[in-house]
Amino acid sequence: AYNKILCGDIIDGRIGELDPDVYTEYDNPIIRRVATQPFQNNMQSVFFPSLELTVESGVGNSDVVDPQIVLERSKDGKTWSGPIARSIGKIGEYTRRAIWRRNGRAARFEVFRFTLTDAVKPVIIQLTANIIGGDK
Repeated sequence: AYNKILCGDIIDGRIGELDPDVYTEYDNPIIRRVATQPFQNNMQSVFFPSLELTVESGVGNSDVVDPQIVLERSKDGKTWSGPIARSIGKIGEYTRRAIWRRNGRAARFEVFRFTLTDAVKPVIIQLTANIIGGDK
């Protein structure tokens, strides 16, 4: 209606407008979270020298100058490490890379979870992991 896409909120019945250029919901942040399946090496120890999350970078804006994406790790899929943030690029910083280095060793497997709460364009393209199996 009115050249807009309107929708009703399932919880409280509010009417809202869907806009591909608005990254909040009723002025509240939207939590975007993605987790990997477990990385493992036949249930033997495995090292993770580096992880790179390829995202659309340079998506900062006047409200969020330096947007961040957070990595958390789990060795059991239930408890998570403390968050480690990386910038995904200020306005026009199109070559910014989100890389986590020196990620240590997992005894059997590890799950990685990435969270973006900043009100910016959320485009995750791929995760590239440098993985080394064994006890070295």
